[in-house]
Amino acid sequence: MKKRILLISSDFFKYYELISKELENQGWVVTYMNDRPSTNPFMKIFIRKFRFLMTWYLNAFYLKKIKNSGVFDHVLIIKGEGITPKLIRHIRQHHSRGKIFLYLWDGIKNSTGALQNAAVVDQTFTFDPQDSEHYNFSLLPLFYVESVNKNIELKADAQWDISFVGSVHGDRLKVINRMRKNSVTGTRFFIFVYFPSKLLFYFRKFLDNSFSSFAPGELSLKTLPKQQAQAVFNSSRAVLDVHHMNQTGLTMRTLEVLSLGKKLVTTNETIKKYPFYKENCIWIIDRNNPQVDPAFFTSEVPADYAVLLKPYELAQWVKSLTKI
Repeated sequence: MKKRILLISSDFFKYYELISKELENQGWVVTYMNDRPSTNPFMKIFIRKFRFLMTWYLNAFYLKKIKNSGVFDHVLIIKGEGITPKLIRHIRQHHSRGKIFLYLWDGIKNSTGALQNAAVVDQTFTFDPQDSEHYNFSLLPLFYVESVNKNIELKADAQWDISFVGSVHGDRLKVINRMRKNSVTGTRFFIFVYFPSKLLFYFRKFLDNSFSSFAPGELSLKTLPKQQAQAVFNSSRAVLDVHHMNQTGLTMRTLEVLSLGKKLVTTNETIKKYPFYKENCIWIIDRNNPQVDPAFFTSEVPADYAVLLKPYELAQWVKSLTKI
């Protein structure tokens, strides 16, 4: 008889679909719940800024939603932004005969309610080394998806010297803008910045002086499909990664890019501590004055470099989070 798992996660770039598929590949029957009652941007804002006013609603919503879901052998909560300690206790008492794990793929400073939830689960994992040390959480870096890589058509010649595909947050626009200004003439850039709401788009437009430096096609209210993004990376000599200032963990982008055998330009110095760090493959920049030696783009990535990323493939990540 197959084991049942309850997966509670955000719909962040649909990663939950890839996680669910891998769980099924490993023999689990998956029940999925979004970690917020609604994907409306205003719901996210209210949960993050006014959680103390939302607790009663969150409890009522999820207690009703899980009422007839049965009993699970394992529960995996990823971030769990709208999940409360009361709900976790209820799941443990009425819907779980196994462990309840929490995984944080954002830093604690960006994860509302995470510390309260961590206090009532069996084990908390984090992608962030600093949070792991400070809160005694288990460190587990993020992942890349090998099956997606296999569907990418390999390009003999690079169309772009450096590309960026990602959502807007923090100082990303400013860092990208500085990067372009500091680059030698003729450097070929591909830029795609996703805005999750029109409100955020216009807020940035009027208050962020770097906004006007971007062409209309570089800013979008729609995400770039995953395979299309991977194709852009594969047509680039290097990919730019601008991590959040409140985090030290490696982004998903980092592992996706390096697993493709592409070079990485990143603001995150923590990457030096990982076993796959190689100076000729990874260039670390100062976010306030980002500069890259042009020679970095032209040197070759070792043919066997991607092998170093194998421990970070999704299948291994799932195994770590489903151990009983």
